[in-house]
Amino acid sequence: MSATRKPNINANLSASADWPPELVIYELHRRRLSLRQLSIRNGYAPRTLCDALRRPWIHGEKIIARALRMPPSEIWPVRFANRRARGTAA
Repeated sequence: MSATRKPNINANLSASADWPPELVIYELHRRRLSLRQLSIRNGYAPRTLCDALRRPWIHGEKIIARALRMPPSEIWPVRFANRRARGTAA
């Protein structure tokens, strides 16, 4: 795995904003993981978990969050707020 630079994002990332995909990838790489590895380990095609970075997918979000040892609602608070508003929160 190549060296990964921390994404240049605002250090005061709002608690009400979803993490940028670059930050999710950076945090995975810090743990010596990749979306590809997580996809394969969970029985998916290598690029499947990339979908969770681009659009809501509860199962994929849970896999990524478990690898980062945090609840998915901390990584994607807007998505979870929208789900709660629609009554579909997992």
